[in-house]
Amino acid sequence: MVMINNSNKNQRIAYALVFVLFLFIHLSMINTVSGREIDTFGFTDDEINRTINNINKVRAVYDLPSLSYNESLNKTAETHNQYMAFNNSFSSIEESGKTYFRGRYPWDRTTFNNYRKPYVFELLNNNISNYTSGLNQLIQNPYARYGILDPLYEDLGMNIYKGYATYLLGGKSRSDQYEVVYPYNQQTDVGTIFTNKYILNPYADVKTNAFVGIPITYTYYEESGIIERFNNLKVSVTNVSTDKEIDTLIITSDQDRNINNTIMILPLKSYNYGTTYQIKITGTMTFDRMIDINGTQTNRKAINYTSTFTTASSSFTSNQQAYITRSQFVEELMKTSSIPKQESLEIIFSDVNINSPNYKYIYTAYINDIILGYENNMYRPNANISREQVYTILIRTYEKEYGTINILSTERSLRFTDKEKISSYALESLYKAKKIGLITDNAYQFNPSSYITTLEFNNIMEQYKKIIK
Repeated sequence: MVMINNSNKNQRIAYALVFVLFLFIHLSMINTVSGREIDTFGFTDDEINRTINNINKVRAVYDLPSLSYNESLNKTAETHNQYMAFNNSFSSIEESGKTYFRGRYPWDRTTFNNYRKPYVFELLNNNISNYTSGLNQLIQNPYARYGILDPLYEDLGMNIYKGYATYLLGGKSRSDQYEVVYPYNQQTDVGTIFTNKYILNPYADVKTNAFVGIPITYTYYEESGIIERFNNLKVSVTNVSTDKEIDTLIITSDQDRNINNTIMILPLKSYNYGTTYQIKITGTMTFDRMIDINGTQTNRKAINYTSTFTTASSSFTSNQQAYITRSQFVEELMKTSSIPKQESLEIIFSDVNINSPNYKYIYTAYINDIILGYENNMYRPNANISREQVYTILIRTYEKEYGTINILSTERSLRFTDKEKISSYALESLYKAKKIGLITDNAYQFNPSSYITTLEFNNIMEQYKKIIK
């Protein structure tokens, strides 16, 4: 274990503005999404909801308040992405007079969009196309993680545009005290290697020539008290199978003004695959004021924490388990297809911007009768797509390019153990998919309504490309 000194703190402070916890005072106005409408495929979920649910599962481990989707925050994230893309500026700060300017700072922009709770936390990411994977990448970083798991926040909005991603959390107060450690106790499939996707890098001042593991954090969220110092701190991360402690660097929040009430434990090498590690933290934290802990006024609290986590058994990580959206699927399929791409200013779906980068692919698929929309003239571009929907659209595309696939009566059968769950609209396409070798018909569960992950999508498309060669 190595303790860091304060010599390079000022260098990090200069970058704190990008992620700083934004405080401002005004009233609140909440816009939440009610029940989802059902389209012609019976679709009921989307990637935004799935992303929020994934974060709420982590927050629930510590009884933290659940996050809810907020339309005002979502609109703010959308216009800020448009600002960044149009002005080629990856920053939380907007300059007055530029296209899509809605306010210099995040709190100005959320106010513009009628969000009035007193705290806002903005996270930026880029070169991503999926909400879940983008947030999964950010939570690996201790500075971003602090906000994502902060019980202060109760609302979340997000948007992706031309590779830029903005996540906005909002809230009004912390109602309790929480001891939060990540990775959490008995967490599994933890990634073995840390890849920084945030403006602040905990390893910025660390000299290492090797891959490093995902940082561990211990945070004590408290409404008013700030930890001034940690005393008699002892921290260890031990490989349970070998009983050997791994090398770590310890940075505490009294040494780093970019984060509050936190111990950052930075592995100096990557974790091993499929390995369980034990975290032990003991010591005392001293606050800058008297606070109430279990009915007693004090400025000191003891730390005595032990937990374990287990890394992924292979390079397959949670980032690869993100679910593909309808717009992503159609874009990649149309890029693979030889169908001529067509651009138009015609508004075919009320929720698809004609200026969006994937509009021409959605438009091309629509006018060729490859995709359908909702009955209310919406497409739900960020909705996830199920397995039976994917194969239905693939077969429509195949027949548009190569002609009708003729099916004999003897070929209208499937051996899937859950074939009775397949929607009637998808049966014909699955018969055809079996005939051309796109699916293998064996006695296993097909799970027709399960959503397609990015990893499975890549495998399906590889098989499709082999067939159309």
